[in-house]
Formats: sequence, structure tokens, C-alpha cells
Amino acid sequence: MPGIIDQLYVDTFNANLVALAQQEASVLRNRITTRGEVGDNVVALEQYGSVAMQEKLTRFADTPQTDTPYDRRWCGSTPWDQADFVDDLFDLEKMLQDPRSAIARTHAFAAGRKMDKVIVDAMLGTASTGQSPGDTNVALPAAQQIAASGTGLTLDKIREAYEKLSDANVDMTGACIVMTPKQHRDLLEQVVVTSADYVSGRPTETGTFGTVYGFDLLVICLLYTSPSPRDQRGSGVAGCGWKK
Repeated sequence: MPGIIDQLYVDTFNANLVALAQQEASVLRNRITTRGEVGDNVVALEQYGSVAMQEKLTRFADTPQTDTPYDRRWCGSTPWDQADFVDDLFDLEKMLQDPRSAIARTHAFAAGRKMDKVIVDAMLGTASTGQSPGDTNVALPAAQQIAASGTGLTLDKIREAYEKLSDANVDMTGACIVMTPKQHRDLLEQVVVTSADYVSGRPTETGTFGTVYGFDLLVICLLYTSPSPRDQRGSGVAGCGWKK
């Protein structure tokens, strides 16, 4: 009978689960110093500042005593978790593939993104210093910020960031700039930044930069400061940092 054969058509399903596009590993974890012990949810990083030598003007003069400046930076820990459920007897019997491995992977991806979000918030947020947690709260100083001026991320702003860090005698080993995809595009649109005469690598060909003024350039979506569709890109901030 004509048309009966279509009753034998079947649907085909993939035996593997495919992850949707998302940030997988943490971008920033290896850019910070981590501590395994946190005590009662906080750990203190003992800090010391600089002193200046004094000229000795006479023979057998007493050596002057100079107090070395000390401070304490407090770091806190915040627990995060995530869970999903699969019923061995009910769910797995009705599924073509076992989703438990995929679930574990997507939770690991979520952990990597959360690490980056915590690092970004700390980079741009308020630091706790003093003898005890909360004694002194130090906001990101205005002198360490560079105005957006409505121009996006430019090479001149990177030069200014380099100047500010150099003025503070910062060791630039491992220095990086964390930026949004929109700011990355801003740089790609500047001929000086994409020319092999000025930067290493082939940014126009690969879409990635080498080192610019000693900074590694890292792209991360978590820096967007206004929620908006990615085609609108929203507004965002860029941050400089280094591993000490």
C-alpha cells in the first residue's frame, strides 16, 4: 500500500552529550597566589614596606634606628557548591546515554567560572587590612585607575597602566591585563597593536595577542558591568595584575 513504508522511519539520537559553548577552565586561577590553609575562614598575608638608607656623616656615629613599615592583608574564603540528581533506577533506564560524566564536567566548568568571578571581584573591590579582619577597608585608589573617556581600551591606556605600575616599582614578571571581548576588539582595530613591527605574534591572523608592554592579554566575559546581549556587548572594565 503506498505510503506505508514511512511508518518504518526512525529518529536517530547521538550517543554522546555535547556541551554548549561556554567558558570551561578558569582563566585567572594560575595568575594568583593560592593558599591551602585558611584557618577560621580567613588567612593573613603579612606585608612589609620599604625603608631608606641614611648617610653616615661622622666616624663612630650611632647607627640610626628606622622602623620598617608592616601591614597585614586579610583574605577570606567563601564556600560554593552545585548539585544535580540522576536516579539510577528511574532515569538511567530511560536514557540512551549516562549523563553523570557530562554533569560532572559542566559543574567543573561552573567552578572555573566562579573562581574567575571571585578573582575579578577581589581585583576591583575593597581590601581588608590591619591587625584584625575589617580594621581598615581599602578601596581601589583613584590613582590606580584610568578613566574610560569613552574611547574603549587603547594602546595609550596600556602605556599609562605600565607607567603607573613602574612608578610603584612593581615587578612586571607575570603581569597581565584582563579585558572583555569588546575591549579586545578595540585593540584589534588599532593598526599599531596588530602590526608585527610593534607586537609579537600575528593578531590579525590568530585573533590573539602576544605580549604588549610586558602584559599578557587575557579575555574574559565576566568583566561586563551591565547585563546585555552579547551582540550589544554592554559596558565593562579592564584590570591589570601580577602574581607576587
